[in-house]
Amino acid sequence: MQDLENPQRPSTQEIKDYYHSITEKISDKLEFEEHPYKDFYSALLEKGFDKTYLQKYATLMSNALKTPKNDVNVVIKNLEKLYKMPVIWLHIAECTGCSESLLRTEEPSIESVLFDYLSLEYHETLMVSSGFLAEETLEQAIEKYKNHYVLIVEGAIPTHENDNLENAFTSGAYATTGLEMIKKASEHAMVILAIGTCSSFGGVQSAYPNPTHSKALSEVITKEVINIAGCPPSEKNIIGSILYFLIFGKAPSVDRFNRPLWAFSQRVHDICNRRGAFDVGEFVESFGDENAIKGACLYMVGCKGPHVFNNCAKMRFNQKTSWPIQAGHGCIGCSEPHFWDTFAPLETPLGNFKPIGNRYAYPLTTYHQVSKILETLPLSFKPLLETLKENYQYEKILCLQIDSILPTICGLYENETLNSCFKVEFETNPRLVYESLNKGSGKKLLINYEKKFPKLHDYLSHLEPISKLSNNLFDFLEVVKNILGYEKDLLSLAREFVGFQGAKIDYKISKDTFDIARPLKVGMSFAIAKVDTITLSYGFLEFLGEFLASYFYQLSQDFGVNQILVNGNILKEKAFLLGFLGHISSNLKIDFVK
Repeated sequence: MQDLENPQRPSTQEIKDYYHSITEKISDKLEFEEHPYKDFYSALLEKGFDKTYLQKYATLMSNALKTPKNDVNVVIKNLEKLYKMPVIWLHIAECTGCSESLLRTEEPSIESVLFDYLSLEYHETLMVSSGFLAEETLEQAIEKYKNHYVLIVEGAIPTHENDNLENAFTSGAYATTGLEMIKKASEHAMVILAIGTCSSFGGVQSAYPNPTHSKALSEVITKEVINIAGCPPSEKNIIGSILYFLIFGKAPSVDRFNRPLWAFSQRVHDICNRRGAFDVGEFVESFGDENAIKGACLYMVGCKGPHVFNNCAKMRFNQKTSWPIQAGHGCIGCSEPHFWDTFAPLETPLGNFKPIGNRYAYPLTTYHQVSKILETLPLSFKPLLETLKENYQYEKILCLQIDSILPTICGLYENETLNSCFKVEFETNPRLVYESLNKGSGKKLLINYEKKFPKLHDYLSHLEPISKLSNNLFDFLEVVKNILGYEKDLLSLAREFVGFQGAKIDYKISKDTFDIARPLKVGMSFAIAKVDTITLSYGFLEFLGEFLASYFYQLSQDFGVNQILVNGNILKEKAFLLGFLGHISSNLKIDFVK
């Protein structure tokens, strides 16, 4: 009779034998066969589809992945040869929400994904195997498909202080840590995808004070990682990123956080279905109020859309059923690094307060670079053309000059000639500028602005209508100050900023001319939304820098130039420098006049 008080623990080998005996019995009962399709095109033909369907599908894929139109034929050619890619999917510290998102894919369906595109070799939630058999499955997959499998990681990687794993959590039949699993599986992976914000950036597990010392996948391995961020990411972004690699045989182009540009190149704010309400100054002030019922902008109740890059407004979730803003809650910024800390409190707009855990909007190297530049700048600046003739006489170089005294210039210097890339000339009389906004959506914006600031509206409307033009962007900042009714100038206010990021101001070049109407209207909308003067002032400078960084990248592509000379006392403004250097392409060489 068995001794129930002192039971004997079975040996490891006995447990393994037990699992194998079960799987052998199941295999005898079920008839499994290899998938008959050699490639995706064969699968389509077998199911009754023809080449016309393949062409339509390729066009849809090209549009979704934002490939050039002439790449459709390349997509078709590669789809015909597409084979089932072996995938190893690891779960570390996560909630399985990313896997749940994947299971809700509709185009293609999850059945098509699993039977036509991918060979899912290991996925703890979906696989039948468990225990030792599961561990063996992982080992066999790594060995069998060595250097030919896709590694997908869901979840942050808990480590320990100073990477001491003595007290780290272990799981599985062999009691391994997540870090050990990652390092083993990543060594021979052909491409590595971090699915979700936890594996991309650490997620909620790494939120301050980060007791588990959780890290992003890219922080614990040296190989390149493509981050499909989101909490969770949409199924389209997961599938699309995998298919991009399958179709083109390479990883997609990425942003500064290694997120695919086809999915993360636009701000949520810019493609939001409530953007029209923002542009006319209509905001929800509390959940359930009259404007909430009307579908107004959610910025005042904490929406972080202006600071977040994602395509969820277009792709949505649950087979395109909805997405958070459509459901009535603001974007919490889940696809951005450390959003739990930087965007907290989640239902409060960003402002002039320090983020939790000393998080920063830009890499620390950018802040160090800014500090060095500020230490070496001259007290005053010579005219740009004079500097060019002295030091760059025979060079081809892009130029920028923004100075309180000298005219604003953005141009290309070549053959000892400076040619302007866009014109800077605008009205500076606050009344005339204010009245010029009274057209299109600006009409409704001015009505709401007058309701919010009746005294300021009355003051602006009674100024003398004497026209005065300027070619200096410092005068534009003075126009902003007057129309927003600030007592101090924007530069002084911006220097007081201690928050994470300023209010997102849009800038625009219209018909080769710097357009002052666009940033002004955005600033007025933020003022209606009660954004404080310091945060808004900082945003005007920070995002002017970001806009010009993007603009110069495009110019560098157009003219085949990789060098920029920047001149003027705008360089003394930290907000501008951070925006500019934080977004400038690493392929461009920047010279600052000293």
